[in-house]
Amino acid sequence: MLVIEDSHKKQLTVSRDGHGWFEKLLNFGAWIARLLHLPVANLNPDAIRQQAARLAGSHDIGDSACLERMDKVLSEVRDNDATSLSYLYFNSLTKRALVSRAKQQSYCKAHPEIRDIPIQRPVFVLGFPRTGTTILQNLLAQEPGRRTLKFWELTRPVPTHEDFNTDRRRRIRAARADLSIVYRCAPEMAQMHAVSATSSEECWPLFSMAFSTLNMDISTGLRRYGDWLLEQDMTWCYREYRQSLQMLLHRDPADQLILKCPEHLWFLDALLEVFPDACIVWTHREPTSCIASYCSMVSLNLRTVFGGYDGLELGGHITKRFHQGVSRALAVRERVGEQQFFDADFRQLVADPKGMVERISAHFGLSTSAQGRAAMTSYLETERKDAIGKHRYDPERYGLNSTEISSIFTDYINRFDLV
Repeated sequence: MLVIEDSHKKQLTVSRDGHGWFEKLLNFGAWIARLLHLPVANLNPDAIRQQAARLAGSHDIGDSACLERMDKVLSEVRDNDATSLSYLYFNSLTKRALVSRAKQQSYCKAHPEIRDIPIQRPVFVLGFPRTGTTILQNLLAQEPGRRTLKFWELTRPVPTHEDFNTDRRRRIRAARADLSIVYRCAPEMAQMHAVSATSSEECWPLFSMAFSTLNMDISTGLRRYGDWLLEQDMTWCYREYRQSLQMLLHRDPADQLILKCPEHLWFLDALLEVFPDACIVWTHREPTSCIASYCSMVSLNLRTVFGGYDGLELGGHITKRFHQGVSRALAVRERVGEQQFFDADFRQLVADPKGMVERISAHFGLSTSAQGRAAMTSYLETERKDAIGKHRYDPERYGLNSTEISSIFTDYINRFDLV
């Protein structure tokens, strides 16, 4: 672990680079579990599949293509062998994904009409993290007939009870339990991006069921897996993702989904193959602030799972991945044309958020109403716990230099006038 000395460390949102007492306790417990060969810290793929099958009550996980991806994740974790807590973490992550897959298979078999649920003109808000995607998603969703995806349904996507209200209460309660552990390990998250069980969040957890999320690389340190994933055809994964969306709409219908996730930047070709009528809102901001802020956020997960991180490696890696994302997305855009895209400048969004939404709606021909505009006003008048300015970070901590980053992203900066 590389610890970077910083005279302003105490002023930064993330001032601790290693485990605190709670994570040390968890790591010790995980070490005992590994010593005793307990299932909760076992990373053997066959053993995890058996554990998941018992929990789900079914061995049917659908398309077995996910297993190759699962094996790649687990093998890299075993090769890294950083902390016992990483074994506990990835066992839980993998097991939950397989349980969700099996339960989704059962639910869709019980409700075959799910496959006929249309997903019409979904709006995808994408762009670098820290570019206003959260506020934009929420504002777009204020119009009647639209909806986002909430944390509780993203992390536990399969209904557990036939009664909607009972099911919702159960899954929200479970999501709050998950978040209580997250905030115990990383209390700084409240200042960076406040998450609650009922807040609208990024949809990448749905791709976790196919072990096909770049988040495994970016925020969980699996670099070899990330390189491999970027070479794969993600069309299959987006088809599975579409079925998950249909299942969520089956329980809670809406005319239009407002979805958000930076990861779509890297895989726009597959997204448009599966959602040919998608409306894509791409948020833009000068990259240095985005990369530095995101490194600070990602460091929390790396710190928890692996007990520390190399700040210089992290800064270099996030810069590389972000540049890959922009390059891949622009290449797709060159092929398909501009009609399905709207570019949202972060500065303009901050200055006039309602005006930005109106321009987006006009561009795509989306409906607007007095009720939706009033709802936007109400949302904007509610202060966010993670308001801009509360997250303090130091680019030098991650080896980031604005001149060098501007040079790397010159084409992107010039195209969208981000100077």
